[in-house]
Amino acid sequence: MEKYFKRKSIAEISQFYSGVNDHENQPFSKKNCFEVGLENLSFDPGFRPRITFYHPNVRDQVRLRYLQKGPCQPLNHKFPKSKSGDHEWSFQRSWFDKYPYWLEYSVENDAAYCLCCYLFKPDKGEQSGGDSFVLDGFRNWKRLEKFKYHIGGPNSYHNQAVKNCQALMNQKQHSPRRRDILNEKQALKVKKAIESGELSIGQVLEDLTENSDNRVEASDLVDYMTSFDFAFNLHMMKNILGITFELSQALQRKDQDIINAMSLVHLSKRRLLLIRNNGWDNLLDEVSHFCIAHNIDMPNMQEKFVARGRSQRNVQEMTNLFHYRVELFYAIIDLQLSEHNSRFNEGNTKLLICMTSLNPSDCFQAFDKGKLVRFAQFYLLEFSSTDLMALELQLQLDNYIDDMRSNSDCSKLNDITSLAQKMVEKKKHLIYSLVYLLITLALTLPVATASVERAFSAMKIMKTHLRNRMGDQFLNDSLIPYVEKDIFDSVDKEMVMQRFLNMKPCRGQ
Repeated sequence: MEKYFKRKSIAEISQFYSGVNDHENQPFSKKNCFEVGLENLSFDPGFRPRITFYHPNVRDQVRLRYLQKGPCQPLNHKFPKSKSGDHEWSFQRSWFDKYPYWLEYSVENDAAYCLCCYLFKPDKGEQSGGDSFVLDGFRNWKRLEKFKYHIGGPNSYHNQAVKNCQALMNQKQHSPRRRDILNEKQALKVKKAIESGELSIGQVLEDLTENSDNRVEASDLVDYMTSFDFAFNLHMMKNILGITFELSQALQRKDQDIINAMSLVHLSKRRLLLIRNNGWDNLLDEVSHFCIAHNIDMPNMQEKFVARGRSQRNVQEMTNLFHYRVELFYAIIDLQLSEHNSRFNEGNTKLLICMTSLNPSDCFQAFDKGKLVRFAQFYLLEFSSTDLMALELQLQLDNYIDDMRSNSDCSKLNDITSLAQKMVEKKKHLIYSLVYLLITLALTLPVATASVERAFSAMKIMKTHLRNRMGDQFLNDSLIPYVEKDIFDSVDKEMVMQRFLNMKPCRGQ
């Protein structure tokens, strides 16, 4: 047995876990688990131990801390040159722009490293140069193809490590819904305070700088909020989204008023075209006044545009006027118009306008027999194109409208849903079967998908991966009170409790 299971000495175990600094890369222990100072982790990749040095219980914390700090990229360092043949070679600062998320440089070792592979590269043999980008460091500056070779294909160790880094960051940055609600309420409170004059933008920025847990992020936010880009985007979105706000609210209501919704669609298109053709000068004046009031530097529109925080290599040259007017202002408006035209094209618009003739409000004032006949022509499978069917529908429509207007109960209806319910209640859906079919088709027409999207979002909340065995009936019973909160809030809780108390227990209980 001893021949095959030979005991290893402490020195051999230590050597097995050795890395860049042999005296630091000891195997993980209980001491490693509880004495990791996340704020004192070595930032230079030439000084840090292998990730296996840390106890498994704290490795994700260490990984997250390194990802939050980002790769070690000393931009102001003077990179030393080394002679190879007749040329001198050195690390180039522009490589950080080319590989911003993983490339690192060690000032101590004058070598390049990969942050993602250091954090997640598995110990399964050698790939793309072994550990040259993890422990030893890469120094062959004239062989730049090694960078691409290190990245490898879609399933390479490097790309798997990148995916693991992204998954860890997404997992740790997930905000519960409760925190989102608090943030929304706080943002609304601050907005009202600014509008009423109780707070100024300067006070908000100062508070962010002093009280933020991450001073670097707060500083970046302050820089952005005091820039021309922030002022321009703020006023542009206020003007453009302000046009479509009423339409958005109307389409999300459950009790759809089709006539008003369609008028808002035409109004939004007309105003978007108007602001695209004549609104640039007014927008620029608003932004200029805002910048003067808040001491924000305004760029010369005829000068070359320089993007914030981006490499200028291989970038198309353009003026500030072209960037802000064409690439932002026109592009956003054209996107809005494209969405309007795609959602409400000519066919959909005609269909919705014809459907409004079924509206029973004001004693069926919107009734139009010709539009309803055209509405039926959109559904050839339900309504045949024969003259006999068209004649039968027209006769039913004449009798139907006289009957409805003479009925005192029906004359007080305000929407298509209540009209369908009243027809079933009075058995008139059997008399005017073709008209009732039109009403049924109108009710199933997906004018807005907001309520449907909310239902699917509720399904994701109710049936998580921890409840993946939930049956359809139980899911349906759970979704109804969750989706129809307004109705169930009006139900007396005492009555619900008594209902469950009076239920007979199941067998075996």
